[in-house]
Amino acid sequence: MRRRVAVVGLLLGTAAGALPAPEAACACECLPVTPTEARAEAGFIFVGTVRRLIGTKDPDSPEPVTYEFSVERVIKGARVTRVQTNASADACGVEFEVGRRYVVYAVDSGGVLFVSQCGGTRLLTAGDAKSPVGKLGRSGLVAGYCSAA
Repeated sequence: MRRRVAVVGLLLGTAAGALPAPEAACACECLPVTPTEARAEAGFIFVGTVRRLIGTKDPDSPEPVTYEFSVERVIKGARVTRVQTNASADACGVEFEVGRRYVVYAVDSGGVLFVSQCGGTRLLTAGDAKSPVGKLGRSGLVAGYCSAA
């Protein structure tokens, strides 16, 4: 009987080891929107380079973080230089990098310009020189991404 239990245990352990590892969970989920919808929903759209993070960034904090931009082109709305986003990518915060160029889609949230992964904001590449707003993703849709590894 002990031998049978040991064999069954060995088989179960081997089978469990053959199962794929669970995928990392991501709390940020966005409904896909077209470029036209993203432009309509954003009150402010601009192309700019991140100058600095104002304050500190704690991904475990519910407090948003503020980034300052050097704006090179206003596409929609007034010229703005500061936006806020959630500190965590899992909370749909945009992980801006100082010195990098972005097209930023912001909404007015009680007098504060707020940016999320779901709005169309993205890093610009050399191929975006002519029309940074026209392309919003590989499929032509904006969708949230998960940075969990």
